[in-house]
Amino acid sequence: MKSRKFLFLFLAVFLVLSISFATIVGSVHIPLQKQMFAMTNLLQITNVPLEASDVFILLHIRLPRAILAALVGFSLAFCGTIMQGIFRNPLADPYLLGIASGATAGATMMIVLGFSLSLMMPIGAFLGAIFSVAITYLIAQSQWGSFSNVTLILSGVAMGAMFSSITTFFIFISEDEQLRHIMFWIMGSLANSRWLWIFYLSILLAIVVIIANFLSKQLDALSLGDDMAFHLGVNPAFIKKLLLLLATILTAAVVCVSGTIGFVGIIIPHTSRLLFGSSHKKLLIASGFMGAIFLVFCDILSRTIAAPVEIPIGIITAIFGAPFFLYLLIHHKKTVGSIL
Repeated sequence: MKSRKFLFLFLAVFLVLSISFATIVGSVHIPLQKQMFAMTNLLQITNVPLEASDVFILLHIRLPRAILAALVGFSLAFCGTIMQGIFRNPLADPYLLGIASGATAGATMMIVLGFSLSLMMPIGAFLGAIFSVAITYLIAQSQWGSFSNVTLILSGVAMGAMFSSITTFFIFISEDEQLRHIMFWIMGSLANSRWLWIFYLSILLAIVVIIANFLSKQLDALSLGDDMAFHLGVNPAFIKKLLLLLATILTAAVVCVSGTIGFVGIIIPHTSRLLFGSSHKKLLIASGFMGAIFLVFCDILSRTIAAPVEIPIGIITAIFGAPFFLYLLIHHKKTVGSIL
């Protein structure tokens, strides 16, 4: 128990330091001392004169962006850990059931309709993701209310292909400026971070973390197989549905504010499992913190490596994630088939 608390404390402190570093670096250098004075001025503890531009950049651009990156990274890694536990495969990720393709189709439709700079775009993405997964569940569900990994995954692949064709259609009819927005959405971006999104995503993440942590022992049992879980007193069908519902809603919410950011839900859970073991009581939170730290640093690279041009963050995560994915594929050939 003490070791787990120390681990979480260490990861939390490192995450805070990562966010602090993210607010310092950029085209405009804002030292940590200025940041502290800006925060104390905001709380009316001090009244140190600061440049208005520095305060604006800190409070309305860099700080919300860094916090959103942490929340998105935590959520994707957390959901990836749940999916890998359910399907007992290190290649499972949060987008497995067509969430990303549905959200992309919904967001693309809103962009083409002229809602790229309003709240309608994330709403469209969220509804598209939920609609895609809902159809996937309905197709995969048997007349007895259960589903197998085979039908669930194949249904997700089919829905992904269908919604990808819808996205391609909207790309084909879009104008140049709309196409730029669409491409940034597809490749992921945190440039339009808002405090309102951070507020709602934080609440949803807290709810999912609490419920999933309460079900961590049942997830351990599911990792042993449905038959073994049943003999251990777990209802595999119910627990699977509940955990998949939690992962689906949280992933859909993440995609609607950041676009599609790949590989975080694959590489972070697997790395965390190698470092911290397979007990989900510890693994879920550890994966979340590591995902948050990873995405904060990826976001730093995305906006500084080719400054003043910003690279979509999905490209940065793919640079790290694609080789790691190939590593998993090569070293887990026997378990790849278990996803079906």
